[in-house]
Amino acid sequence: MLAALMQRQRGVCVAGMHGKTTTSALLGFALERLQARPSYAIGALVPQLEPHARFTPHSALCTPHFVVEADESDGTLGEFRPEHAIVLNVDAEHLDYYANLEAVCREFQTFAEHTRGLLIFCADDPRLAELFAKRSGAISFGFNPLATYRIELKAGPAGTQTPDPQPETGFDLWHAGGRLGGFTTQLLGEKNVSNCAAAIALLHQLGFPTADIAKAIA
Repeated sequence: MLAALMQRQRGVCVAGMHGKTTTSALLGFALERLQARPSYAIGALVPQLEPHARFTPHSALCTPHFVVEADESDGTLGEFRPEHAIVLNVDAEHLDYYANLEAVCREFQTFAEHTRGLLIFCADDPRLAELFAKRSGAISFGFNPLATYRIELKAGPAGTQTPDPQPETGFDLWHAGGRLGGFTTQLLGEKNVSNCAAAIALLHQLGFPTADIAKAIA
């Protein structure tokens, strides 16, 4: 059903074993704050996105992005034909359906082959790096020094004795040999920073200004 609906819009699939809900919700939220009027289908209730699924009708003036949390558990991932895709990780999961890890990887490879435009993947996952190493134009993100969008965490304030009532995580992204910009998120932990970097990389590739992206994800 979702795969069919996406054909009428600019489909963006977020795939992977872990982090799909966070990343797809963040991307939908950011596109909303960037006034792009996205459609989205998120696999959990997200307070910042109510409802957690929305379809914005196509118009002569606008073909909305449709952000979908794409599930891999039942072998339907390869049915999606997105315009763009983010792949976060791949692991030996759902082995009640897949015969082994190699079968899981083949499903993700098929999904990547069906992606018409940008394929953005985590460079910190060695299996993804191997799967997509030969794909022309694939874009990576992560802490890996070779990532297309490289994350560098900012150090917290020194000597702080009391907890911050509104904690946040600061980080820089480096791209094309230079610093793309500084970003903050209310999400905590390196994994969530990586999820943010995935969304930022896609938004930057779509042409949104860096300063606007930083405000949208903060």
